[in-house]
Amino acid sequence: MKRSDRFILIVLAVLLGLILILLIQGDRAGVKVTAVIPAEGEQVGVYGPIGIQFSNPVDKASAESHFSTTPSVAGSFEWEEDILWFFPDTALDPDQEFLLSLSAGMKSADGRELVESQQWSVSIRSPDILYLVLGEHGGDLWRWDTIRQMAHELTDTGGLVIDFSPSQSGEWIVYAAENGEGGSDLWVVDRNGNENTLLLSCGLDYCSQPDWSPDGAWIAYVRQFYNPDTQHLQAVRVWTVNVETKDTAPLYQDDEAYGQMPSFSPDGQKLASYDIVHNGIRVLDLATSQESIIPSSIQEMADWSADGKRLLFIDLVPSALEPEVTVYIADLENETVLPVLGGTLEGASFSQPRWSPDGEWIAISLRPINASMNRALWVLKLDGSESIPIGFEPSATYSAFQWEPWGGGLVYQRLSIGAGFDSSIWIWDREIDDNLQLIKNGARPQWLP
Repeated sequence: MKRSDRFILIVLAVLLGLILILLIQGDRAGVKVTAVIPAEGEQVGVYGPIGIQFSNPVDKASAESHFSTTPSVAGSFEWEEDILWFFPDTALDPDQEFLLSLSAGMKSADGRELVESQQWSVSIRSPDILYLVLGEHGGDLWRWDTIRQMAHELTDTGGLVIDFSPSQSGEWIVYAAENGEGGSDLWVVDRNGNENTLLLSCGLDYCSQPDWSPDGAWIAYVRQFYNPDTQHLQAVRVWTVNVETKDTAPLYQDDEAYGQMPSFSPDGQKLASYDIVHNGIRVLDLATSQESIIPSSIQEMADWSADGKRLLFIDLVPSALEPEVTVYIADLENETVLPVLGGTLEGASFSQPRWSPDGEWIAISLRPINASMNRALWVLKLDGSESIPIGFEPSATYSAFQWEPWGGGLVYQRLSIGAGFDSSIWIWDREIDDNLQLIKNGARPQWLP
């Protein structure tokens, strides 16, 4: 054999060996991660979701069991084709490094294993604040950047926005705006105001009070049909619309199932609304279609606990002076309704309370029965053992209060009842027990994750 032929055979053998090694390594790798969402240089909201995209089908149970975070955070999983989405149960901390991990041993659909563990750093953004700058009838939607301390206009409708709701991801906002026909439509805008699209044209009908499902796939809203014979709007009913297909339908087939203020539970398994016929909070289990009604003569929507198992609401009780308002908790699993606050605030009238993320405190505005003063804003321990006054100026009212995602404070609206009825937005910092005015001309603030 010639020396050149021997050399060629050696080279071929080496190449075949390398190919064999690569094939073996590829087979051992089993599956590859093609993308992590958010990508490097991007951020995700405090409620996620965080995604891992695989190159080929994987054993879903194996992927979920080999998934972990640092620090450890409980949550739920959803699959979208080859993407595993993680939804944390509690808000993530932007000031803390957050790591995402897949441990070795995770299996692909055909049984191959991930040989080496993988880890990624995920950047969490700080929540901003959504609010309205009011006009004569409605307003326009703005975002307050809490890091840069700057305001950004998201809509330019000439003051036609009447309602809005941010998605749990914080990437999108749905809002209701009056149209030229006399009704109101639903629109969707991204958090930077760059993409603004019509979701649902309602014509002469009045569509309002939108609320996102936690996964961002659905929006519940209230629709009032316009009756051309009477030239008036009919009673309110709850509808839903699919965000992707824009298909819309009433939540209940019964034409007399009137309701308002729809609200998805934090886990997305239930949808509550106030039934104006039965005078109560109607709770629908979306998986089983089972229903329950919690009687309440006050037309207010309850506030969900973080786990979606309880509702905090108010109702009237008889009194010698005038009907009093009492705070209750409805436990949906045990089917019980019990008063809270330990009975320490008898003789006071309440507004709809808001639950703190840890479930131990409520924010509420209240005033003594028969008093001429306005309601003051308080934070109260659920058992009534502690109370913290937040705002109690006689010349102001307090509303639209909402807990910060970690319970470290409140954002709220302060309305001066003097000349001009000036509306401003404030933040109460729980750690230092102090109030700070953020926005002079703003109303109805909400946190934007």
